Amino acid sequence: MRTKVPETTFVRSPETESERILDTGRSVVDGFFQRKGFAVLPSLPTAGDPGVVVLPRLPYHQIPNFWQRVGSLDRQLPMHIPADLQQGVMALLEPKYDRNRLNQRKQSWIRVAESFWGVIDEYPRMRHLIGSVECRITQFGSVSSASILTRRKSQRCVVYLRSDAGVGHMAEIILTQLVRAFKNEYWFSWGETEAVVDFWLREGPLGKYFPDYRPTIIRLKEKKWLGAAKKYIAELGVVYRTPVWEIDNGQVYFQGRDISQYVSGRELAMLELLVQKQGELVSFDAIADRLWGNDNFVSLWALNKAVQRLRLKLEPISGELVSLRTIRKRGYLLDYSDQSSPTIRRAEAVESSRVPEIEAEPNSASRSARKTVVSVKSGLV
Repeated sequence: MRTKVPETTFVRSPETESERILDTGRSVVDGFFQRKGFAVLPSLPTAGDPGVVVLPRLPYHQIPNFWQRVGSLDRQLPMHIPADLQQGVMALLEPKYDRNRLNQRKQSWIRVAESFWGVIDEYPRMRHLIGSVECRITQFGSVSSASILTRRKSQRCVVYLRSDAGVGHMAEIILTQLVRAFKNEYWFSWGETEAVVDFWLREGPLGKYFPDYRPTIIRLKEKKWLGAAKKYIAELGVVYRTPVWEIDNGQVYFQGRDISQYVSGRELAMLELLVQKQGELVSFDAIADRLWGNDNFVSLWALNKAVQRLRLKLEPISGELVSLRTIRKRGYLLDYSDQSSPTIRRAEAVESSRVPEIEAEPNSASRSARKTVVSVKSGLV
């Protein structure tokens, strides 16, 4: 068992609030929140809602080239922000600090920290990854987020926790980043990671410590406030850094253009799945399940032909902006065509290092040979 719980500090300041706004804005410019089904709003309709992202209504136009500059920021926390950009956001803010709320979160975490880390200790490959935690309490952004972890020992984990959320979401984001540290080994998608952690916190041994935790994936399936969110983002005048896909009421939009009319029902189902997981590997299994159901998989040849037909229909719509790439022996990846994309480089590097250069033969796939998410994830223990 762990003999020392990672040191955890709780902070709140104008600097951390401005960074949170910029971090949130960057994900809006990337289209991340829109693709995943989060509602970006200026304030919270309901406290503690994990499906809502708070981006305050501020005169961002007073900062020259604000959205373009936000889109160029890196994705790692803590962020490296030009001083004038951060000062500009801080000048727009009128932050209200509730010291009682910060102290409440601190005391709530202290009560469960030893039990939480005790459960993490049961996973030998995870237990030493985090050496300290800095929790930044904020009014803005998603309900929680954290710095990316690698496989190094004793890392500093920077967590953002929205002030209306309980410490269950602090546990959630720490667990999420621990699982994602193994992403390139097990190819967890964003949604798979969220679902596993939600289950872990509701049904696993940690559930009794966080009884008020609200699962993110379940909430996103409700698709609340998305119409209001779409209008609000348009009002902000966001300048997108990259092509943006959106899904709304069963329709798929590319940069605001409804393209559902140009594809068949089956192609639309496949495209919706790829858009939901944009930038992530989507396995042959996942696409086959979406097209034919769990018990009616035909063959890799049929799957490849379905993808080829979709590619041909996407080309005149998206031009050279979007690439539907084949990751040999694994699946497909919808991403931007820029070959410098870190997602593409990572996918190609990992696959070239471990996957034989063998083309799949038509009709060579069988249900018995297909791997499930559960069997893959069991390797973490």
